[in-house]
Amino acid sequence: MEETDKLPLKRVELSLSKFNEVAIPHHLDLLRQHRTNILKYSENGDYARVRSEQTHARRVSSQLRTLMAELESLRRRVRDEDLQRFDRITQCARDDTLRAIVDYLGIIESSCKAIVDESKAHELSIREREAVLKGWSELQQEVRALHDVWQHVHACASEQATHVSETAASVETAAVNVDEGRKNLALAEKYVTDLFIDLFCRNPVDICVR
Repeated sequence: MEETDKLPLKRVELSLSKFNEVAIPHHLDLLRQHRTNILKYSENGDYARVRSEQTHARRVSSQLRTLMAELESLRRRVRDEDLQRFDRITQCARDDTLRAIVDYLGIIESSCKAIVDESKAHELSIREREAVLKGWSELQQEVRALHDVWQHVHACASEQATHVSETAASVETAAVNVDEGRKNLALAEKYVTDLFIDLFCRNPVDICVR
C-alpha cells in the first residue's frame, strides 16, 4: 500500500479499541475458562467433557488467530509515522495473547504426561485415551497456528522498534517468551507422537477398527 493511501492513527482508533478492549480480551477470557474446565474435568477423569472443552478451546483459538490477522491487516493501513504508537497501544493485547499461547502449550505437555502416568497405573480405555490425545493434537495444531500468526505480528512490531531504544527491553522479553513457547510446543509434540505410537503398539487392532 502506498504511503499516500495510508491512514493516520486517529482514523483507526475506534477499530483498534475494539480489538484491544473488547474482542481480544473476550477471547482470552474464554480460553482461560476452557483451560480451567479442562483441568477440572481431567482431574475428575471426565474425558468426554475434556474432549468437549478441547473442541471449544480450539474454536476460540481459531477465532483469536483471525483477530490477530485482522490486527496485522489494520496495522498495514496505518501511516509509518504512527506505527510506533500503534505498536505501543497493542503491546498489552499481544503480550496477553502470547501468555495464553505459552500457557496452553504447557498444559498440553503436562496433560500428555499425566495420561501416560495414569495409563500405566490404571490402564485407561484405549478409546478414552485415543479421543483425549486426538483432542490435544488438534488443539495443539490450532495453538501452533495462532503462535505463527502472533510471531508475524510481533515481527512487524519488532522491526519498527529496532530503531527505538526504549522498546528494546520489551522486544527482548517477548523474544524470550517466543523461545519458551517453541520449547513447550516441541515437547508437547513429542509426547503426543510417543503416546500414539505406544497406543498402536499395545492395541493395533483396536485403534484401526471403528
